[in-house]
Formats: sequence, structure tokens, C-alpha cells
Amino acid sequence: MRAESLCLNIPMMKSSRVQRCPSSPLTELEMSYEQRKQFFENLKILVKSEYEEIFRILKRNHEDFTENSNGIFFDVVTVSETTFEQFQEYMHFCLENRRAEEGRTKQLASLSEETNKYLVDGYCSDSA
Repeated sequence: MRAESLCLNIPMMKSSRVQRCPSSPLTELEMSYEQRKQFFENLKILVKSEYEEIFRILKRNHEDFTENSNGIFFDVVTVSETTFEQFQEYMHFCLENRRAEEGRTKQLASLSEETNKYLVDGYCSDSA
């Protein structure tokens, strides 16, 4: 397996799209499809090591996939509910880590800015 080219594929299930009134609640099937579609969209932001973990979950649960020179392909719609739940748990973990890292980065930038301002102001007041 070439991990750097791990690709995941989801078909657009046109036949499963149901015309419905915008105010009507989603059916269980539509909700499941929408969750899987959202998961697929989130897959696009993962990094190599995270893709590898998705592949490990896939293999651990004996799900079908194909492999070629372009990467690994599997159908998100057809994986078992158990596998999909594991995918969702892992995706939640990844997204939460990203949010936490962004928060720490912002906090660090703010502290750095405050420190620089303090140092500049401190040097200016000492030399006056």
C-alpha cells in the first residue's frame, strides 16, 4: 500500500435521493446517507497518518476495498454500521484535536504578541 496516495471513493447514489418537502424530517435512511456524505467530506482534510488509521479500521472490520496504483478505494455507503461508527468516532477525535490545536496556536500567538509588546514598551520606558 502506498499510504501517501490513499484515496477513498463514495458513489453518488442518485437512485437513493428522495424528493421531499423541505420542512419534512429526514428519514433514517436519508439521515444515514447524509452522515456518510458528511464523513466523506471530512475525509478530504485528513493527513497521511489519519488516512492510515481509517484504512486500519477498514481492514480490522474486514470491509471490502480495492487497491491500485492510485491508492485504496472503498464505498462509504456500503460499510457496516459498526465500521461506520468507528469511522465517526475517529473522525470526531481528529476534528477535536484540530480545534484544540488551533486554539493553542491562537493562544500562543496572542501571548507572543503581548510579550513582544511588553518587551518593546519596557525597553522604551527604560531608555527614557
